[in-house]
Order: sequence, then C-alpha cells, then structure tokens
Amino acid sequence: MLLISFEALSQEQKSGKNGVNYVAPKLKGFDKFPREIICDGHLRKIYNLFNKDTSMFLYRYFFTVTKTGKIRSRGIYVEDNPMIADLNRYIKNYFNKYTWSPGYMKNCSACKLDMFMELRVFFRTDINLVNIELELTETNPEINIYKKRITYAELTAYTSSQNCDCCK
Repeated sequence: MLLISFEALSQEQKSGKNGVNYVAPKLKGFDKFPREIICDGHLRKIYNLFNKDTSMFLYRYFFTVTKTGKIRSRGIYVEDNPMIADLNRYIKNYFNKYTWSPGYMKNCSACKLDMFMELRVFFRTDINLVNIELELTETNPEINIYKKRITYAELTAYTSSQNCDCCK
C-alpha cells in the first residue's frame, strides 16, 4: 500500500504591513483535506484531461477565513473551464464547508482576523506532477499553510488505494 505523507504547516510570520505579526488560520479536521481534494476533486481525471491538451494548468481559488472560522469565497480563476468542473464542485460541496481556527495577531489570540487565502492546484503534465498549496496571501512574504507535490505515479497509486470515485 502506498502512503503519501501530507503535512500542514503552522507558521507565524511577520507581515510587511507595519511590522504586525500574524498567526495563520488552521484547518480543523485537516486529515480529511488531502484525500478529499485528490479523490472528490478528481485530480487524476483532471490531470489526464490536461495531459491531452496542454502541459500546464494552474487552478486558483481565492477565499477569506473569517473571524468565526468560516470560508467566504472571493472567486475562482478560470471558473468556466469545463475540464475543471469536478474541482469546482469539490470547492463548493466540500472545501467551502470546512471550518478553521481563525488567524489572529501574535500574542493576542482573542484578536481574531479575517485573512485572505488562496488554494492553488498546479497541473504540470510536462513533468508528471501535481502541486497543491494553501497560502495566506495578505502577508509579505506569503505564508505557506500546506504544500504537497504529487507525482502522477503517486496520484494513480493513491486514488487506486483509496477507491476514489473518479478512478473506478
């Protein structure tokens, strides 16, 4: 059985805005995220579609983690592309329903903040790779919350071992 390691990064970062320190939001129940984005987002199927047409595609979803830990959508880059319809459904039906521990100012956990974030899925069929990243985008530099590089072979093995609907 193939195990793909997924890890969340929890970081404090000094922002470029007036030297204020932030603690990034944390996804509650993080253990569901990797499997759901791969299987319910149909990443293997989408990879195969892009492999026929182009060598690269970047999916970008912009959102805010609110002070209450909910997601407020800010938009999807290239939302109307039919090849990513399954990933858009994953965002709507799964990702947007996740709850988060909100971000806050360092040394003041009661000082909750609305924080702008981005989910990126980069399909690199030219080098047989899918990159998944969650980043806090309002800081300088951006805070990476989660980052995973998955080769196509790992993606295929993982979706097979997890009995993902996309790959039956």
